[in-house]
Amino acid sequence: MRRVADHLDIPELERRFRTCPDAVEARHVQVIWLLAQGHTVGATSEVTAFGTRWIEQLLERYNASGPDALANGRRRNGLKPSLLTAEVLEVVRLRLADPPPDGGLWSSRKVADVIAAHLGLERVLPQRGWEALKALGWSLQRPRPRNPKSATAEEAQAFKKLADAVAEEAAAHPGVAVEVFCTDEHRLGLKPVLRSVWAPKGQRPTALGHHRFLWLYVTAFVGPATGETVWYLTDTVSKPLFADLLDAFAKAIGAGPDKRVVLLLDNAGWHTLPNLVVPAGLRLVYLPPYSPELQPAETLWTLVDEPIVNTFVPNLDRLINTITERCTNLTTRQPEISSRTNFAWWPANRVPS
Repeated sequence: MRRVADHLDIPELERRFRTCPDAVEARHVQVIWLLAQGHTVGATSEVTAFGTRWIEQLLERYNASGPDALANGRRRNGLKPSLLTAEVLEVVRLRLADPPPDGGLWSSRKVADVIAAHLGLERVLPQRGWEALKALGWSLQRPRPRNPKSATAEEAQAFKKLADAVAEEAAAHPGVAVEVFCTDEHRLGLKPVLRSVWAPKGQRPTALGHHRFLWLYVTAFVGPATGETVWYLTDTVSKPLFADLLDAFAKAIGAGPDKRVVLLLDNAGWHTLPNLVVPAGLRLVYLPPYSPELQPAETLWTLVDEPIVNTFVPNLDRLINTITERCTNLTTRQPEISSRTNFAWWPANRVPS
């Protein structure tokens, strides 16, 4: 018979066992209640299904620390650590505005050091630093490349020239439809196009590749409101060639006296005036400098690339045939194209009343 400290009498142990709301803690109390009645460790083990060693540990804890030692220690698992109070998180948030002391990059370890310094502790586990970052809504992200000459966020947000141009065309040509398109080029070649793909776990895909510097240019004209696309493949880019593409595009969609088309494009040298022949019925509107995120046509290239992703293309003829088939297929997928390109701020087409 094991000695049970008299922190609680037997009736009180029984009451706590039968009324405890936590099932694990109730069984811990049951162990002490049975031992206090004179049951052996072995008999208690048979009743509770606890191992004898665990029963002995519970008894040692109860004798040393009283009823609080019987609490379910796992109840706090998954809760926010008490170390990360609102005050501590605010200190971390303000400190993250500047680089860490070593001038490098912030990490869980360095954030934990900030917490330790604020609380006067010798050290804090890196896990607390990670939890602080998550609590502040931070995540590990790879920056999006951006040209230093690109438009500022304020300039990009204030970009309204396209909507203004549509309104002006509608006012200047009453009773005539006004449609809004955009255009961009995509350069492909015989260099491998690598992308993450789904594959069985433990079977890493391989992609054959042989770098050869032969190029194919894909020019897309897309109407985001409808998903209508017109595609051209060329082996180069130039201002005279782009003028020919504009002329072919205007004829393909019927731009002219009965349909005005506002066309959004970037400031590539072969896109710009002067010396660029613009067909009747087309009005060009240029994006802010170095702002590809405002170009809906940019979202098409991942679709165009799919047939050659992680695939060895032996020659340029094969590439041309593959991309021709792909672009032909994409012309039939207007709802999908529109869902990608019809940005929230994109102006609607004007239909004559």
